[in-house]
Amino acid sequence: MRLFTAVALPEDVLNELTIVQESLKKKLGQNFRFTPAEQLHITLKFIGEFPEDSLEKLSEKLKEAAAKTASGTISLSGLGAFPGVASARIIWAGINDRDGVLSSLFKLVDEATCALEVPAEKRPYTPHITLARLRRGRKLSEKIGPELTRLPINSNQFTVREFSLFSSKLTSEGAIHNRVKSFTLA
Repeated sequence: MRLFTAVALPEDVLNELTIVQESLKKKLGQNFRFTPAEQLHITLKFIGEFPEDSLEKLSEKLKEAAAKTASGTISLSGLGAFPGVASARIIWAGINDRDGVLSSLFKLVDEATCALEVPAEKRPYTPHITLARLRRGRKLSEKIGPELTRLPINSNQFTVREFSLFSSKLTSEGAIHNRVKSFTLA
């Protein structure tokens, strides 16, 4: 099964991000496929294909990681794009990880999954929420940087108290995520 770990978002943050997405849709049109509100999350680590018969071992390792991490406050911190605003393929909402809870969780989850032979993440961890992806075969003719910096986004604060293991099924309409198990932080 295809798996990843992530922090789910509270309702007020989802509502704020939905408003931002609606504004982006008006400005960017059909070039982007927008993430449905119920699929928005902060990814900790993409695990990829994982044997279902090892799911219990993975859950134990993730539970241990959660037990080593205290809850912490994070907030939204503006919009951006990967790989950059000049050649945007992904539009995201940034996260201010002021207490370091996401960075700590990422490190512990990466170590936990490596112990089960999942490759270590090579890229630096950049907490974000993917709002939209450039549709396959589309190219951007306009610069979206100015649009991203002009869009207001409330810096809703919230406390991260748990993270979850999700399964992800790819479909022609995009990925469908289902929560497998949640892990409460210390």
